[in-house]
Amino acid sequence: MGIYVDSNIIIFHLISDRKFGRLAKSFLKKVGKGEIRAFSSIYTLVEIYATLKHAFRIGEKRIGEVLEAVTLFGIEFLELDLGVIRDAIEIMKRNEMKFGDAIHIATMKRNGISVILSHDKDFDKVKGVKRVTLMEMK
Repeated sequence: MGIYVDSNIIIFHLISDRKFGRLAKSFLKKVGKGEIRAFSSIYTLVEIYATLKHAFRIGEKRIGEVLEAVTLFGIEFLELDLGVIRDAIEIMKRNEMKFGDAIHIATMKRNGISVILSHDKDFDKVKGVKRVTLMEMK
């Protein structure tokens, strides 16, 4: 099927993270070339916006340009609807995890994806989901 991409992977690339920025860029280049099929939720764009706005104090115009660029990386963005939200609420309660993470899990399950590329260990507690890191994707 492919691999689901958590927002932290994209953010590592966007901010040129010292530890993971180069690996994230390499991964996203492979996605762009069609070597890797990657998916994420439309919600990922909201997470990227919030991180750039609140953690890095970037203005809306620049964030808009960044988000436009992100949509061109080759990642297939999957729909977010009320069914995904309802599933996410159940996942959040059952696994005692953040709502945003639960949205990602619900999106994955709805689309038959079982592997997530992420550096967020919270995904490890969800049965049926395998988390891999950028180091494992080399």
